[in-house]
Amino acid sequence: MLELFYDQDDAVMSNMLSAVPFEDSTYLHKFGGIPPHDGVIPPEGTAPWQLLYTIDLADPAIPLVIPGCRFLCLYNAFQYEQPLIQYRLKSDSEVEFIYQDDLKVRNDAPFLPDGKYPDVLPESKAILLGEPEEVVFDEELEEFWLDELEDQEDAASSPDRNQLCALYGGVSQMQIFGHTKCKACGETMDYLASVRGEPEDKVISLWGGEEGVLILYQICPACFTIESVPLVN
Repeated sequence: MLELFYDQDDAVMSNMLSAVPFEDSTYLHKFGGIPPHDGVIPPEGTAPWQLLYTIDLADPAIPLVIPGCRFLCLYNAFQYEQPLIQYRLKSDSEVEFIYQDDLKVRNDAPFLPDGKYPDVLPESKAILLGEPEEVVFDEELEEFWLDELEDQEDAASSPDRNQLCALYGGVSQMQIFGHTKCKACGETMDYLASVRGEPEDKVISLWGGEEGVLILYQICPACFTIESVPLVN
């Protein structure tokens, strides 16, 4: 299941997207499937990135805009050793490779039928699970966050998008939020989405039942470069 974050009317909103086999939907959200872009094998790489989710930005429930694109495609490099990757969607058919910090292939998935990750994840339609909800602090989360930031100058300031999303998503590695830099233009990236545990276990098991895995997505507010990085809590 995907948790998506975005700004709307001076608030940070959250929405959930999940694959639902055989479900018909007005908008073309989906899990897996054949990547629509050229360039999903990184330069000097030997294996392709896999398309994890496609989000139809024509859906008014998701007020995200990426210039020149109807679809937000979230990729991950499952066949490599959990690398951080950055890429930019130039159109609905072209993706620009920006960065990958490890090109070593380790395609070992004994819990899958062939013992390895496929080049293409099985496709399933996806739907939004209800209406967007505003991301807000409660007192316990706010106290925890301020403790984490006690050495920073802005510890007592209002929480920004990255702080809210980090806490709302239950992420322990909060030091990366608001600090990861876009490799293309140098801007600080915004938290975009998270995939926790088994995203769609009725379609495919990506971690063999391991619930401690988290994939984080961030986006550059200036040039729309997207980052994917898997973590283990």
